[in-house]
Amino acid sequence: MLSFTVNDDFNKKLAEIVGKDRVEEIEQRGYLAAQIVSHRHKKQMTQQELAQPSMLLSLQLGD
Repeated sequence: MLSFTVNDDFNKKLAEIVGKDRVEEIEQRGYLAAQIVSHRHKKQMTQQELAQPSMLLSLQLGD
């Protein structure tokens, strides 16, 4: 399980409330968001540039 919070006790309490699967889903989304931001910064792109349809197609094709 990926853990992005400093406080693992928080994750445990949250899992008791919403379930372990939901906590893992939230962590995975956070990981993916961090990867997107990292990639965007490496390419020196703005969020608007990343959101352009031509850029999305380029990313899907692996350019």
